[in-house]
Amino acid sequence: MAKKEEQYVVNVRGTLFKMKLNSKVTFPANRAGTIRTTCSLLNLQTGKKFKTHTSREDMTITVTRIK
Repeated sequence: MAKKEEQYVVNVRGTLFKMKLNSKVTFPANRAGTIRTTCSLLNLQTGKKFKTHTSREDMTITVTRIK
């Protein structure tokens, strides 16, 4: 039986912008390009810094706010 893929809409920029220091949020790996670009832009615009970790096993990308 095929695994049903979860589909949902997440406001990436809003989610990352509201993150508290040292908090983590996980997104599907297919959004990795969008996530990394948004992290970079938020750093430029607001000074907030993020670290990302991609899990190939879970097919996820986890973002941690570090500053």
